[in-house]
Amino acid sequence: MEQFPHILETDDGGLLLGGTSSSNISGEKMEDSRGGEDFWILKLDSSGGIEWQRTIGGSGNDKLQSVSKTIDGNYLIGGSSDSPISGEKSEASRGLSDYWFLKIGAAGNIIWQKTLGGSDYDFLTTIKELNDGGFILYGMSGSSISGDRTVNQTNGDPDLWMIKLHADLSISFQKSLGFGGSFGHSATDLDLVNESGYIISGVFGTNSSQEAYYISLINSNGLKIWDELYGGNSFEFAPFVFSTNENNFIVAGTSSSNISGNKTEDSEGGFDFWILELNENGEINWQNTIGGTGGEQPWAVFQTQDGNYIVSGNSDSPISGDKTEDAKGNSSDFWIIKLNNEGIILWQNTIGGDSVDHHARIIESVNENYYICGSSRSNISFDKVEDSRGEDDFWILKLDSTLGLQESELFKNFTFYPNPAKNRLELLVKDIRIDSVKLFSAKGALIQIVEGFIGNKTIDISQLSSGVYFLQIAGNNKVVTKKFIKE
Repeated sequence: MEQFPHILETDDGGLLLGGTSSSNISGEKMEDSRGGEDFWILKLDSSGGIEWQRTIGGSGNDKLQSVSKTIDGNYLIGGSSDSPISGEKSEASRGLSDYWFLKIGAAGNIIWQKTLGGSDYDFLTTIKELNDGGFILYGMSGSSISGDRTVNQTNGDPDLWMIKLHADLSISFQKSLGFGGSFGHSATDLDLVNESGYIISGVFGTNSSQEAYYISLINSNGLKIWDELYGGNSFEFAPFVFSTNENNFIVAGTSSSNISGNKTEDSEGGFDFWILELNENGEINWQNTIGGTGGEQPWAVFQTQDGNYIVSGNSDSPISGDKTEDAKGNSSDFWIIKLNNEGIILWQNTIGGDSVDHHARIIESVNENYYICGSSRSNISFDKVEDSRGEDDFWILKLDSTLGLQESELFKNFTFYPNPAKNRLELLVKDIRIDSVKLFSAKGALIQIVEGFIGNKTIDISQLSSGVYFLQIAGNNKVVTKKFIKE
């Protein structure tokens, strides 16, 4: 079984793929498991062919959570480990589970490795190299002072444990982070903020029946600048975070809350993508609840080279809510959404086979193509062109930069006028049924929905204030977004 893959583009135009595997030699796997679960790292060429692979682990369970590039062209891989000295693991476990991270060379050779932990459970989610040659580590910890941990649990159990290392791997500082209280945290993500600090994300249990996004800005010395909880009256999970070029932060997680707390839109069904753009002080610029009548879970978010946003994850919803394509089988599919910088959907794509396809992560290459990786149990069906090797496999796809041009057919069949407009918009449609027209403010707030129709339609905009607005038109399993000005 292969799960939770991560992907990055390499300097030679290929890809580095890393995840967790419990498989022995079989399928594409060329090395036996070292014990339970191991790190499995593959270097792919620009066509997806395997150049080399490495199984890295000990006799216990080693779960990979982070893959990143180093300044000198090598790679950092990291996650959690409960293995003793065995296999590739050269340091003893500190407790029930530790941070375990390695630097590997361009050919997959281990350059160095390090184990850090206390006497309880410690789970590393992110490791990144800094410009000074040091490293920042972020995860969650159930350990009190013990082993390598020298700070008290002052923010709940488990808390969020950040460690800054010098280039020689000695500890510069470590911090207990979190919102405090008697409930615990889980760590999701960390991104660098102009090398002057870090934006971190996780989940905090506000009580036994509610959980909220926890987002905090930390300076380069590990001191908290601000932290906030974002949520409604139910559950919010796994918020991924990215620092944008405009000094904002884009956050994408999943939510089952209706309008309540910070949440300004009802759930579309079960769990939805809940996406927020925050300013540098943690205030919400805009938010969007995106989903169908089933369940959605994002696994990655980033800013594209054109200044917009991509969110990738999985969905099992049929056509409903914001979802314009049916599920491919009877279970979850990869679901990719591109948003403009005000949070409005530009395009979306549902990709999958006849079984479970999930944990989809996406990156953009230097030439603006997209690479998607995730876990799949599907055999040949729908979008899947190879059979499963057994249970979950890594599934990697390349999508070209014209992915969003699926809108072109709808463009040909839809026009509107006047623009700028004063009191009304005239929508002209031919040959297709329009499922819905949504009108958004420039900040992404949903103002009006016009339900399905055939033919032409007039929308009254006389009550709108002057400014910029967006129309999002869904029809024929396509979505198109157009901007207009209200005089």
